[in-house]
Amino acid sequence: DHPVPSLSDLMGGVRMLRCCTLSGMALGHLLLMAVSDVGFMLGRGGGVLAQAYQVIPNDFKVSNAFGPFAPGNYVKIVHRNPKDAVASGVPESMGLAWGAVTSRKDAEGREIKKAIVRNACTQGELTKYGFEAHDGMGYFKQTFTDTNEEKGKIKALLSVEGMSIDRTEHGGEFAAVIEVTNQHASKSLRLWFYDQRHRTMLGSGKKRMAGSVGNGELSITPLGEGENFNASKPYCLNAGDLRVPDWNIGALITKAVTSGKVKKLAIADGDEQSAAEQSKFFATCIHDISIKAGASVSFFLRSNSRSGGASAEALRKALVARHDQVANAAKDAFPALWGGDLLSTVANKQLLTTALPNILGSIGSFQGRVPIEPAPRMREQEDQLTCIVPSRSFFPRGFLWDEGFHVLALLQPPMPQLRHWALEIIGSWMTLQDEATGWIPREVPLGEEALSRVPEQFRAQSQSVANPPALMLAVATLWNTPGPESKEVREHIRTTWLPSLKRWFDYLIKVQAASSRSAGWFWSDPPTCFRWKGRTPAHCLASGLDDYPRGLLVNEDECHLDLHAWMMLFARILGAISGERQYTDTYNNLRKAMFDTFKSPDAPNLLADYISKQPFNASSHATLVVPPWSTNGQCSSRVDCDPYSSNPCCSPSGWCGNSPDHCKCEGCRRSKPLQERKEWARRIKDGVHSPHVGYVSLFPMLLGVLDPVDDRPYLATMVQLTKRLLTPHGLASLDPKDPLYRSGEDYWRGKLWGNINALSVGSLANYAAMLADADPALSADMSALAEKIRSGWLKTVHRGVDEHNFFYENFEPEKGEPRGAAPFTGWTAASVVLLSTGHEIQEATTWWRRAVMIGSDKGTHAPETEL
Repeated sequence: DHPVPSLSDLMGGVRMLRCCTLSGMALGHLLLMAVSDVGFMLGRGGGVLAQAYQVIPNDFKVSNAFGPFAPGNYVKIVHRNPKDAVASGVPESMGLAWGAVTSRKDAEGREIKKAIVRNACTQGELTKYGFEAHDGMGYFKQTFTDTNEEKGKIKALLSVEGMSIDRTEHGGEFAAVIEVTNQHASKSLRLWFYDQRHRTMLGSGKKRMAGSVGNGELSITPLGEGENFNASKPYCLNAGDLRVPDWNIGALITKAVTSGKVKKLAIADGDEQSAAEQSKFFATCIHDISIKAGASVSFFLRSNSRSGGASAEALRKALVARHDQVANAAKDAFPALWGGDLLSTVANKQLLTTALPNILGSIGSFQGRVPIEPAPRMREQEDQLTCIVPSRSFFPRGFLWDEGFHVLALLQPPMPQLRHWALEIIGSWMTLQDEATGWIPREVPLGEEALSRVPEQFRAQSQSVANPPALMLAVATLWNTPGPESKEVREHIRTTWLPSLKRWFDYLIKVQAASSRSAGWFWSDPPTCFRWKGRTPAHCLASGLDDYPRGLLVNEDECHLDLHAWMMLFARILGAISGERQYTDTYNNLRKAMFDTFKSPDAPNLLADYISKQPFNASSHATLVVPPWSTNGQCSSRVDCDPYSSNPCCSPSGWCGNSPDHCKCEGCRRSKPLQERKEWARRIKDGVHSPHVGYVSLFPMLLGVLDPVDDRPYLATMVQLTKRLLTPHGLASLDPKDPLYRSGEDYWRGKLWGNINALSVGSLANYAAMLADADPALSADMSALAEKIRSGWLKTVHRGVDEHNFFYENFEPEKGEPRGAAPFTGWTAASVVLLSTGHEIQEATTWWRRAVMIGSDKGTHAPETEL
């Protein structure tokens, strides 16, 4: 329970003034309030999500009806059901943007204005930003440090702290305190508060709820003198007239403040009826405030002017109490971090208290149609997805295989509201499933705003391209985690999710099956060998490991070890949940096929991708792994373009492409596939296993599909492979001795990644426990290796946060320097699983046993089914 002040508790003797009379006011606090209906748009597959809500308490739904669920924006509070917002007359969204406006005279003496607007999260734009606290129940605090030099125009600190108050069956109200400091010595800082409503519904005559902000009435309560800022009268804009999408607040503001031709409709001071009628044709209302140089200013803004005054002092006390509750909850959930145990370090405490709120702050609510191939076809039905985005600045959309690790992190602290978020997020992904095929899209940009952040060539999803079913890690964790709701949660999984999970498994069985080889030695019906469809020589995007090397030639009969391990895990979890023998049989068949198919002749007890037909080196007869073609887009008479790519032709100017200027001109040259070249035809051999050692080599161990007794020789080999990948900073994705190490795009070719480092620690520690009696030496080796990986990885992640202010996407293996997208509060922040409470590392990795459904007793490898 979270004590919530009623509106009467917050009532005080502070006089309320209209926004348009801001000039002359001084210090205050900004309180954004909105009455919100609790309804959720269920969209297609809504029955699954509706049933999920039956096991989620109403208090959770009410508290999270309104919130910062547009994580691709710095400060944007959205209603999770826009249709309900329209019907009840509340804003669909409200928020804050800030920046600077400059002006100059052109040669003819005309004033030219330029605006710098901070609104959409942009990598490298701010020095630091993120959630300092978040409880998943309507409370959060977010801070911003905007001191990057942009020609010296902006130097500012901002904080936003908010919570739900006056909760009712309709959602109550949402309040946020916003404080701003302009650190610039000579330039003013501009603030733009905005709220948005559906223009076709405004002024429609529908009865508005009491306290509605849908009429555009925003009022501000000052707490002091107004010498430090100035404000213009608020105005509303019609985005359609400006030819700017409604969601593009930055562009709307830029046009509003730089163009003298923009039609601005002012909200009349003190005239509620006039404000309501005038704004009915306008979607976005803006309040433009200028903070003087060197000033620290706070505003107490309310979006509901009809529910009386409010005491800023009472609100402050409530926020302090809520902040303390968040801190105490973290201590209760991770006592080892505060109790002097193995993990009790300042660095790990900082990781925990930074990671969890930012994972929660990355929850987004998206609505739109999934683009599918052949492009630009869109799904007929509109979908809604609640998900955790990996990166607010770079990937502000849902990713299927990332989500499994996100939710896994949410489920580590024993906090009921985090379990409720897990239930909603997984249920939301289930609603995206194509019921006819069982396919679930892997990358989901729903809505125009999300689509605008995705390169066009990556927008459309192919229904033949899958993604690792990592969501099953979270499903299994929910199934195995004890708690007061455990029986209800298990019943929900079995009755509501299980049909969707079975369809998903059947889809993978049918669509990702490898084609039968002529020898047929591993082929069966159902198939027991799988490959990631859509692979190219350069990429295997479906696997999630993108440029991790597989084979130069793509074959329909190749089999991928990581996918095979995922399918085994999927079958085991389905068997444990359903109790149906067919999944146990499938698991056993896949287990036999794993050794038949993936056992490499290159070394004893080594499992590797089966990559079928591949070219070999003429002198050494080793499998060729370095492409005999250009990998940087440039070509010449001696360097071919990639014949298997979309740009196989070399232009006379030396660039690869596929246009007539590359393929059909004089001097143009199209590269032939290796199989069609005489010099290569006799240098292609069959039955090849991958020579690469890296993350893929470890998947049977990472996902717990090796038996600790029967498969001990394979585990011993994987321990040696793990040592080859070990760095002082964690586990590298590719062996440093590999010819492709750190080559090309260098994404999964050596860099360190959080999801695999977490799985490696969990698997090594738990196999060590299971082998403690049978093989003490191997057990000790695995345990020590697990601790080395965990210690190195956590130090590396912490150093990135401490020195560079953000969680990063990955890290380079030599020095542990952070690389890639930032902030990356996806599986890097999900390293909180490695902070689980426990005196011994095996105790601290209980999460892994639950996620892969392995029994906790020594020597047992059966699914864990008892709570």
